[in-house]
Amino acid sequence: MLRLFHMAFAGTLAVAMLVGSLSATADDFSTDEQGREFRVSFDPGTRWALGAAAHFESDAGDSPLDTAAVFSHAFEVRVVSEYGAGDEYVRWQFDSGILLADVRPWSTGFGGAPTLDATAYDGAYFRHAAEPYVTLPGNPPERLYFPFDIAFEVEAGHVLIEPAPLADFLRVDVLRGAVLLDSWRPDGVGDCLQLGVGPSYGLDLGKNPGGHIAVVHRVAPFSAFEARFRLQDDPGLTVFDAKAIVAPSWASVGGWGLELEGSLRFERILLAVNDEPLAFVAEANYRRLSDTEKTVDLVRATAGLSWMFQL
Repeated sequence: MLRLFHMAFAGTLAVAMLVGSLSATADDFSTDEQGREFRVSFDPGTRWALGAAAHFESDAGDSPLDTAAVFSHAFEVRVVSEYGAGDEYVRWQFDSGILLADVRPWSTGFGGAPTLDATAYDGAYFRHAAEPYVTLPGNPPERLYFPFDIAFEVEAGHVLIEPAPLADFLRVDVLRGAVLLDSWRPDGVGDCLQLGVGPSYGLDLGKNPGGHIAVVHRVAPFSAFEARFRLQDDPGLTVFDAKAIVAPSWASVGGWGLELEGSLRFERILLAVNDEPLAFVAEANYRRLSDTEKTVDLVRATAGLSWMFQL
């Protein structure tokens, strides 16, 4: 797994260097009265982002509100491939994220570790066609209109450590995938309205009553249902992203249960220094976690700034 991650990281970095040299066009820049050029359009899918924000989190019980500073890191690459014209036009969009992490160094969780929400790799692949279709083999074969764009998602190596008073265990989502259909079929890159389903496997590390480490395996056998809506403006100044996951899953301790997750994210570029944008970022998240003893409903919100270096 580690070897595959190293290969994926090296490949993504190489693509990022190539994309960074090719993605910016003349339309992304403007010129002032003195003939000086500056960037006015940005790519929210290709960047190295570093951020700092205020973080607030609580559960539905009597636990106190957890407040902390959170620091974020994201390395993201978007590659768009287009071919054909008219009714034969097809666009592939490949979004990859490496080392996506939110860390709260002064808030501790399981085992005294800093609380964090981190993902080693997160990928999304979209196919948009001007006239999507399916083929039915026969004599003669038939071509029928198919009213959806198709997308695939994969997430590997997601680690979640919540504050100990709220959820004193370590969640590792080893691998999650999804196949999604988009009935909106937007023309804009980065936009989507998707529904889909897929499998997932993860595990929880906690402590049993004797104080020893206990491992709980969790499997959603193609029972994790997902909905996503994402919208960005043409110059890439504003991004809105909403996502929800409902996942009936089986655990090695406790049997079947229901895992829930929802998130809202808003980004707005405020200014750019030497063509590198500084953005306001606000997020709200809800997640239902189940350990061997209880179910915890966690609500958190963050608001802060992110420096987004264009690759």
